[in-house]
Amino acid sequence: MDHGIVRSSGIANLHGAQRGWAIHALVYLCVNTGLVALALLQGRTPMLAPALAWGIGLAIHGTVAFLVAGRRAR
Repeated sequence: MDHGIVRSSGIANLHGAQRGWAIHALVYLCVNTGLVALALLQGRTPMLAPALAWGIGLAIHGTVAFLVAGRRAR
């Protein structure tokens, strides 16, 4: 087994995990900004529960993408 190939695929996988998290974070920001704007345009108080719940998932995704996947790449 060539260890150079294993390391290369680990780094490539790490970048993919980080890229996936960045896309997830961008979608999170866009959707929640839209929800807040929609609520304010309708004269209602924005609901924070969806942002908080989704934020927990985003935090877990970030932990896996940056910490756990980083350890695997070593």
